[in-house]
Formats: sequence, C-alpha cells, structure tokens
Amino acid sequence: MLTNIFVYSSIVIAIFINKGCDAMTYKSISGYHLYESKELDDVHLNGALELIDTYVTGMVTVNGNLKAIRSDIGTIKVNGHCTLKNSVVRQSVSINGSLTSSLSKIHGTLSVSSENTLLEETLTGDIIIKPVKGHGDVQVLVLDSCDIKGSIDFEGKNGKVIILNSTRVTGKITGAMIVKE
Repeated sequence: MLTNIFVYSSIVIAIFINKGCDAMTYKSISGYHLYESKELDDVHLNGALELIDTYVTGMVTVNGNLKAIRSDIGTIKVNGHCTLKNSVVRQSVSINGSLTSSLSKIHGTLSVSSENTLLEETLTGDIIIKPVKGHGDVQVLVLDSCDIKGSIDFEGKNGKVIILNSTRVTGKITGAMIVKE
C-alpha cells in the first residue's frame, strides 16, 4: 500500500510498505506526476499533479498546479492553480491562487485567495474569499448552477458574486455586491 508521496524540487520520494513486510522502497520521478486509478493516503508535491479516477484518503498538498478529474480526496491545500472536475472533496479545500470547479462536491469549507474563482455545478458548504496581497481590485466569484449550503464571506470586503442559472445560496453573502444574471 502506498502511504505517502513527497515531491521536492522536481524529485519525488515515494514510500511503499508491503503487507507483512517492514521493507520500504524509494522511487524518484519528475516534478509532474499523473496518478490514474490509484489509492493513496497523502500526496505532497512541488510541481504539477494530475489525479484521474484516484482516491486519496488524506491530504493533497501542492505548490504548483493540481488537476483532479473523477477523484475522491480527503483535504486539498494548493498554492497555485487548482482544477476540480467531477470530483469529491470530503473535508476542506484551501487555495492560494486560482480555482476552477465543475460538477464537483466539497463537503467542508472552501477557502480561496484569488482574484477570480469559477464554480460550475458545484456543491459546497461555506465559502471564504481571502484578500490577495497587493491586489486592491474587486475579487470575483462566479457561481453557475451551484448549490452553496452555507455562507459566502469576502474577508477583504471588496467582492462581487455573479450568480448564474439555478444557483442557490442558503446562507448570507457578506463583503460583496451580488449580480444575478
């Protein structure tokens, strides 16, 4: 069973533990990595990570780019760009960069520090939009056919929420103007 994967400066160290054996095997790979139809505990990466039909029980931490397609993930923390498509996150998502999500479910809090965030056909709980250092312009959150089962809070008090199609927000929207199209 694969227990942990760590990637530092374009080198990955993967630790494998065989059932009934205490031996460990180390494997080095490049900074971009694709996991397809795998089951993992945790993934820590500096670079680009693509998950397709992958189950991660713990945390995915990426400094770079994360693309998850039809994947099931415990917790996500990204410093860079994150794309979720037809995926499930069982706990929280924290993005310092940009987020595009479509056909996905986030069961915990979604926290984003970004100028623009796009959610399409996404279900989530509370959304927190954190200010971007050095960015004084309006932060935009686009919700297209989403179900937000919580509140949306723009901590920088300079937000704009664009609500499209059949989007529903059950909580309050604070720190932003609301545009319904």
